[in-house]
Amino acid sequence: MKVVMVFGAFDGVHPGHVDFFRQAKEFGGLLVVSVGLDRNVEKIKGEKPLFSESERLEVIRDILKSIQRTRSIKPTRLLYSSNLSPQMFKE
Repeated sequence: MKVVMVFGAFDGVHPGHVDFFRQAKEFGGLLVVSVGLDRNVEKIKGEKPLFSESERLEVIRDILKSIQRTRSIKPTRLLYSSNLSPQMFKE
């Protein structure tokens, strides 16, 4: 099964985000959405997010319920690099 993973702050979710998730889901069987931690969002954007990571995660979970069967995963290791770009993951 193909797995598609998307990343974002998702701070102030809007219809464009929902469309983004639907389009991403079309690329594979399983869509994994990584919601940015508060400290990472603040570091990248230079300001605290409007909504806490738990609030943003709750909203994303509700949206994903309409797109796919949802399950939560808890990674054993998180890696972060500001040098990553989508082109690095092209097939």
